[in-house]
Amino acid sequence: METDVTQKLKEVDTSEMTAEETWSVFKIVLTETLGKACSTSTKNTGRGQVKQTAWWNDTVKEAIKEKKELYKAWVKSKLDEDYVKYRLARRNSKRIVRSSKEQSWKECGEIELSRHTPRQTYNSVKAMRIRDKPYSLPTVVKDKDAKPLSEEDSIKNRWQEYFRELFNPSSQGNTQSQFQPRYPEEEPNILRSELQQAMKNSPRNKAAGIDGITTEAILACGETAITWLTTIFQKVWRERKIPEDWQRAVVIQ
Repeated sequence: METDVTQKLKEVDTSEMTAEETWSVFKIVLTETLGKACSTSTKNTGRGQVKQTAWWNDTVKEAIKEKKELYKAWVKSKLDEDYVKYRLARRNSKRIVRSSKEQSWKECGEIELSRHTPRQTYNSVKAMRIRDKPYSLPTVVKDKDAKPLSEEDSIKNRWQEYFRELFNPSSQGNTQSQFQPRYPEEEPNILRSELQQAMKNSPRNKAAGIDGITTEAILACGETAITWLTTIFQKVWRERKIPEDWQRAVVIQ
């Protein structure tokens, strides 16, 4: 991957580019190379989706299938005897599911929690988690005066207002001295070694942002990525203008 990225970027002249333009070139080349070098996978979200839980085994699957078939037969015939069969199958399926879940949680206690393999531990616990109640967004939030809001548009507007105030604090009443930017010649430039140290300390195994680029992807590009990112940060520092991608984030309420 490093070779492909290096070949595509080595002839690009960034001397006349802004920080936004330089970042765009780097992002496009990196994401295109990632798309070719790495495959992506998706999960089926239709009715045929297999539940990603340890308690969903063949026994549970057959019990649920039998219950559904007897239900359809009763709906079609409307006979009392078919209804009794359906009720018994439903009761039996609940018993089997409950037993399977209990066994799954007993096995969960045998997982070795190790700080060296946090992802494996998380995946093991996640696979055994009971998902009887799916996550749902809050239906009520409070406004600035602590009054409840229940309408969808009002909730969205309140979230926008909250984050606007959070990331754009007012200077009124602030007794601290305000930041006074200096001229570029008075400021030390961002060093390559500083960026290398920052990349070394960056967390791994984290979800990518809007740009789709992770720490691992940058590290996979080696010195080429370090060189380009150093140039980009230096341009940002001189221009005092951050690329649009860096100002956007995905917020899950």
